[in-house]
Amino acid sequence: EEIYNFLSETFLFKDMTTDEIKSLTKAVDFRIEKYISKDVIVSPKMCRKSLGFILKGECIIERTKNNNDSLPLNMLKRGESFGILTVFSADEEFPTRVISKKETEILFFSKEDIHTFMKASYKVSVNIASFLAEKIQFLNKKIATFSSDSVREKLEKFLLSEYEKNNSETFKFNAKQTSAIINSGRASLYRAIQAMSDEGTIELSGR
Repeated sequence: EEIYNFLSETFLFKDMTTDEIKSLTKAVDFRIEKYISKDVIVSPKMCRKSLGFILKGECIIERTKNNNDSLPLNMLKRGESFGILTVFSADEEFPTRVISKKETEILFFSKEDIHTFMKASYKVSVNIASFLAEKIQFLNKKIATFSSDSVREKLEKFLLSEYEKNNSETFKFNAKQTSAIINSGRASLYRAIQAMSDEGTIELSGR
């Protein structure tokens, strides 16, 4: 029963009853896998055609570079997911790397499971379409950030996207990661941060 309550809070089964979820999931054989800290769950060369939901713990999403360095992009917590694009893409490589931050449990639905849900339920299809539309909207905002002329504009758009993602006026900020994300020099970024802080646009606290 706990699993079905959990699934009712995910985007896949949004606005669906527990009975509806039970009826759909009894037709598939979903898996729950456990990981310890720093386990690589998926990577560009280790792709799995599955949609994963964080049942317990936390995962870090990283973008890998050619020199084997990585850039943290996001932190996934209980109820959040990864892998939806692999379910519909013919690409055999996963675009990013997912690593467990601590002991983590993930519930996986295979590509075939998702297709089964979509054939059986119009609601699931709409939920997936809505989720992907939100992803596209988010990426469009990111592209607007990268295409801005000045570091100040890039920083402003990045902070707004972080505000919307965190749904909070207060969130952690990493200057090193941000300079890489918005493709700016560290010194230019610090000047923009200081200028926005001096005028009261943002408020800094701690390190």
